[in-house]
Amino acid sequence: MAVGNTLSPRKIPWTGTEPVADGLKINWVSGVEPCNSLDRVDVKYSDTEVTVTLWEGTTDKDAICIEIAIEKATIVKLTEPVGDRKIVDGAK
Repeated sequence: MAVGNTLSPRKIPWTGTEPVADGLKINWVSGVEPCNSLDRVDVKYSDTEVTVTLWEGTTDKDAICIEIAIEKATIVKLTEPVGDRKIVDGAK
């Protein structure tokens, strides 16, 4: 598990996935930066599931944050193919 550079990272639920070359595109809804910045993505593999967990935190503890939601996406490179496994949200 690689740790990013945000302060107080927390798990963020995602809204969907789609396959891309060598990985997955993960979509989620969150607030604006610097208040809500992607910290890291953890991927765990089992025989039946691929669990993807998004982590967000702030990059500026003194920022004044507006309450607005935006759609975000990131590409996650996988080290194993998904195959027949279920893709699971690790934040739920």
